[in-house]
Amino acid sequence: MPVPVALDSVSGWDFAGVEAALRQASPRFAYLVVDFQNPTGLRLDVEGRERLGGLLARTRTPVLIDESLVELDYQGDPVGGPPPLAAFAGDLSLTMGSAAKVALGRAAVGLDPGVGRPAGPAAVIPGRR
Repeated sequence: MPVPVALDSVSGWDFAGVEAALRQASPRFAYLVVDFQNPTGLRLDVEGRERLGGLLARTRTPVLIDESLVELDYQGDPVGGPPPLAAFAGDLSLTMGSAAKVALGRAAVGLDPGVGRPAGPAAVIPGRR
């Protein structure tokens, strides 16, 4: 069962909410996007990664960290960004990435690469035969 935690597009992560969710729900694992989170575009800074990683490590919560968007750093060098969250989250962290969201954007949004229109069943997409 998902346990959502609010994310404020101005101030960022709600660490008190994350800590409460970890303590109260004792999730089997957490799934996090800390680099250019969609739809806010927020990127968790080093201090935030240390704090969040510490919470995950203390509660022994396994975490899957999606780094698929880490390469979308348009303001600087992705290599010069903050270290991965896994550096602070302990031995129960797993990092994954994907080139599909960055390199194959058309496919990710469901566009038919051959004709540039939405792909999918005719019953779902208006005007599709």
